[in-house]
Amino acid sequence: LYVLPANLDRSAIVFAVRRLIKPTWLNDRDQFLQPSKPLSDEFKSDCLVWMLFNGSNLTAGADGLHWNDRDWSVVNHFIP
Repeated sequence: LYVLPANLDRSAIVFAVRRLIKPTWLNDRDQFLQPSKPLSDEFKSDCLVWMLFNGSNLTAGADGLHWNDRDWSVVNHFIP
């Protein structure tokens, strides 16, 4: 799954909702329900901020990566 400008808000929402609810023996196999109303812009923004600053988002960047006889710089704009 690639996070692109077209699916950034959906990716952030799915990530935040799946990570926020701690699994227990009661809810470990529960399925999440689809919202019955449109999501607010505030909720979408909150999910994006939570996703960016969460320690489990696995974002990475690399500088000076050597592959296929070339040097690459993989820029991650989310990590300063």
